[in-house]
Amino acid sequence: MYNVVVMTTWRIQLSGMHCDSCVSSVRTALESVDGVDSAEVSLETQRATVSATSAVSPDFLQEAVQRAGFEVKQVAECERGAPLPTGSFPSPPATAGTLPPVAGEEDSVWLEFEIEGMHCAGCVRQVRNAMLSVPGVAQAGVNLATRQATVVPCAPPPSADALIKAVQRAGYSARPSQPLPLQATRWNERFDQEQGAWRNRFLVAVSLTLLQLTLRFNNGTIPLAAETLLALLAGIIIQVHVGSAFYRDAWRRLRAGSTSMDTLVAIGTTAAFCSAIPGFFSDFLGAGTAGLGMLHDAGMIFSFISLGRYLESRSRRRASRAVQHLLRRIPETAQVQRDSLQTVPISDIQAGETIVIPAGQQVPLDGRIQEGRSTLDESWLTGESMPASRSEGDMVYAGTINGTGALTVEVTQVVERTAFAKVVELVNQLQQQPARIQRIADRLVAVFVPIVLILALATCAGWILAGENTLAYRCTISVLVVACPCALGLATPIALLVAGGRGARMGLLVQQPDSLESAAGVSIVVFDKTGTITRGEPSVEEVLLAESIDAQHLLAAVAAVELQSSHPLGKAIVDEAERQACSLESASDVREVAGEGIQGTVGNRQLLIGNEKILERVSLSASDRERIGHFHSQGKSLVH
Repeated sequence: MYNVVVMTTWRIQLSGMHCDSCVSSVRTALESVDGVDSAEVSLETQRATVSATSAVSPDFLQEAVQRAGFEVKQVAECERGAPLPTGSFPSPPATAGTLPPVAGEEDSVWLEFEIEGMHCAGCVRQVRNAMLSVPGVAQAGVNLATRQATVVPCAPPPSADALIKAVQRAGYSARPSQPLPLQATRWNERFDQEQGAWRNRFLVAVSLTLLQLTLRFNNGTIPLAAETLLALLAGIIIQVHVGSAFYRDAWRRLRAGSTSMDTLVAIGTTAAFCSAIPGFFSDFLGAGTAGLGMLHDAGMIFSFISLGRYLESRSRRRASRAVQHLLRRIPETAQVQRDSLQTVPISDIQAGETIVIPAGQQVPLDGRIQEGRSTLDESWLTGESMPASRSEGDMVYAGTINGTGALTVEVTQVVERTAFAKVVELVNQLQQQPARIQRIADRLVAVFVPIVLILALATCAGWILAGENTLAYRCTISVLVVACPCALGLATPIALLVAGGRGARMGLLVQQPDSLESAAGVSIVVFDKTGTITRGEPSVEEVLLAESIDAQHLLAAVAAVELQSSHPLGKAIVDEAERQACSLESASDVREVAGEGIQGTVGNRQLLIGNEKILERVSLSASDRERIGHFHSQGKSLVH
């Protein structure tokens, strides 16, 4: 039996929202309409998503928004959900501000892009708005920390070329990326390239700036003409080699009609460099570096900014390691049974094909077991630390670890639609959504650069009116360079990346960034969980003897056999034997007993170790069975 829930989704394009209070007003108005189940409103995209379980007229939705004081530009009905069987494998919950595919939307995909040129929250805002301006884009999320953008299309969907051109018009570059579960290797390459580039720029800038300073205080050991030419040549190299990255970005922003931090750097360093030109020509190489004005100031600016970008890249790389660790839970290739057993990339494997999963390896794709029996470590997915027994007909999920038996599995989902991919996407969406504090930073950064430019011009005018022309020049450059919104825009995305990735590694999935902000004030946590809450690592609590035998001797013998097992309970027994300093003998003839446990010979005694099934081989008294039942009722795991 299954329950049938048919959902209707409406997407509404709004205008007039300016703050979180506006968002709350629109959401309340929409949810007051009869038949509306829930409403999600995005301030950044000026869009609302309404889910209804009964018939709702679009006119009623439009009237509700207008009564709240906002304008409706468009109301569009989206896909209708197919019946969902209760008890099917759960998809990750929908994230606030995002539009995940509804049930039955098998042909829709998220479009993933790698974005280059972003450095702050203002960049994120511009890229997101550029993508949202393309017809057919339902939602767009941009992750500053990983340089990723995710687009959720609606009918008719946009082309990748249209999205890339929109991003280029905004002053950035984009290209399609691999599905998230396959990006760990690519991330390392990108971080290596980025870190190397900024490290080299910093080394060039600081080396040549030190040369300029050395020339300035050489006390006449170098002729003035040579001193001037060397200092100017060093300045030109700094401007061309180091400054090209900043000038290129500032020019792209200018063409797109926007500004960024690089705009401030480009203007400030250009002004400092140009201050040397009049002195160079007026003194005809005769004044030395003293006549080159603030030439070395441009080098110092590039040195500090390049060092900051290098440290920023290192911070993002460290922050992304938790997510990369999550991505590495699935292998890049799998063994597929085609004409013969072939090793192919998992991105090339289709639903319905048959894969072979050797013992001890990670499961690459979701599928159903056709042949074989094994225990699987599914702790990352289910939260349960104990391995689960799986046999023919059971489902296995990507990212889990196969235990002791080889499995033949029929693939049921391609890599982009596995349960693992949904979890990774959930983590990525968390980092793409702006938290409350980040929304404030976004709005501030959007007007920050123009305000700084106005302040710089006012500073220059003020000092000129005061008769301090040289000081006016220096103070203007100082205002341009010191004003750096990057730290403001980078801190929150990095914090979300670290928290979301680390939480995912620990089995904690966060749906909304606001939840992380609220968690900062949590002092008491109440758990409501069916089952037990554990440390995730089993340990031996007690050794119970059914006959007269030394407990430590028994523990040593069992540990000798379990040394050759990969089962978590076996490892716990070995750890306990080591803790008690037991003297372990060597075990021989050790082999796995499918579905039961393990057996081996220690000394002249044969040991059979495992679950309740091995008790069928021996006769137990009623009192022993009662004691076993008592421990099971307490939720304890028994090794017989």
